[in-house]
This record gives sequence, C-alpha cells and structure tokens, in this order.
Amino acid sequence: MLGTMFDATVPTVRWFVVSCLAGAILIVDRQTDWLDNVRTLLSFPLSLVYVAAEAPQAIYQGVNWALEPSIDTEVAYQKLRAEYAGLKVETLRIRALERENNELRSLLDASKATRMETKYARVKDISVNTFRQQVVVDKGLIDGAYEGQVAIDEMGIVGLVTEVMANSAQVRLLTDGDVAIPLMFERSGVRTMGIGQGGSNYILKLPFLTRNSDIREGDLLVSSGMGGRYPEGYPVAIVEDIAEISAHSFLEITARPIVELEKLAHVLLLSVNRDVEK
Repeated sequence: MLGTMFDATVPTVRWFVVSCLAGAILIVDRQTDWLDNVRTLLSFPLSLVYVAAEAPQAIYQGVNWALEPSIDTEVAYQKLRAEYAGLKVETLRIRALERENNELRSLLDASKATRMETKYARVKDISVNTFRQQVVVDKGLIDGAYEGQVAIDEMGIVGLVTEVMANSAQVRLLTDGDVAIPLMFERSGVRTMGIGQGGSNYILKLPFLTRNSDIREGDLLVSSGMGGRYPEGYPVAIVEDIAEISAHSFLEITARPIVELEKLAHVLLLSVNRDVEK
C-alpha cells in the first residue's frame, strides 16, 4: 500500500519542483539580465530548426515563381502570337497569289498555242439549273467581247458566248442542253457530236456511234473544227462510260468534260476568226 501511495506522490512532487523552478527562472529573467546570454546561445540552434521547417514552403514558392511568367513575359508572348497569326494570314494570301500566277501562266501558254487574240475574263456568277448551264464573266462590249466567241481555260474548251452586255457577257457551258460541239476521238480519229445534257450534271452524250466504232473508256475527245465555230484540236472531254443497248445498233456513251466546270473561276475569250499572225 505504501508503494502505491509513493507511486501516486512522485508525479505531484515532480510537477511541484518543475513549477518552482520555472517560477524562479521567470523571476530571475525579469529582475536580472543573467539569462540573456543563455537565450542568445539557444537562438542559433532554434534558428536552424525554423529554417528547416520553412524550407519546403520556400522551395515551393520559388518553383512557382520560376514557372509563372512575369507580366513582361506574358505581354511579349501575346505579341509574338499576334505576329505569328499575321504571318500565317500573309502566307495564305501569298499562296493564293502564287496559285493565281500559275493559272495565269497556264492561260498565257494556252493562248500562245492558239495563235489567236485572247482576252482574260473572271467568272462573276454561275447559273446551273434544269434549263441552263452558264456563267457570267466580267468582259463585255467595251472589252471587245462578242456573241459566238469561244471560251477556254488552261485545260480545254469551256463553252460559247451567247449574250453580251456593256461590261459583262454570258458564256453557255458546253454541257448545256442547247449546246452541241463537233468532236473527234484523238486516238482513233472517229468523229462525232457532243450533246450537252443540262441539269445539275456536267456531262456530254455522244450519239450516232455504232457497236463497231473504235472507242474505249478513257479516250480523249478533242474539238474537230468542223463547222468553223470551235477551234480544232482543243481538249474537250474524256469518255466515262460505254453501254450497249440491246436490240439497238448504236452505243450509249457518256463523256466528262476536261474542264472542272463547277469550279470555273476564269476563262480566255478567243477571237477565233482573228489570227494574230498575218
């Protein structure tokens, strides 16, 4: 029993002794400066503890500061972005001009091959419906355009001028339902007519060709020059399909124009009766 009482008394005695010691230290510290030197000596190891404790936070803030762009850096970045976007726009414009220059060179080469007077014209409007396939170009009477004038591009024949105004003209496409063009198969020399089918399809039908005609899919059709309206030897179309009709001696042949008429952007107007070389 005495042991139990002793065990219970020991913590109380320790607490009393510690309290008296702490009170004595407080009185000495308050009344004298004897503990200043001790406090100074203890501050050094304590400062190291503080530094160690604050190090992770300092490192985190330093990394964030290094990674986050400053205001000046952000402004410079946005400026570079704007300049880059401007250069991209200029590049697109330059590419468009290069394409246009290449097309113009091709058109000039085509005009040299014809040895005829030619006039460059831009397509202003396209009209394709059940009844008509035509385009409007920006050359008219004041530019020397006239009815019956043939229109080509760098690939081949486009159509015929059917109506002329002061500063514009209508060009009927060769696939229009009212257009017929004399043709010749370049490979075999067989002659035929190309008849426009109108509507929304840009195709030609080739009637009057019999089963024994020397014709193949992929054959090139050129203008034959018959009738004097279209110049001879210009590419016109490619044979796309050949069908035999039962109990019928003629073939049903479809040809696709060489020129992508649905994408037409410009033409050359030929003065077919005005040879340059005199």
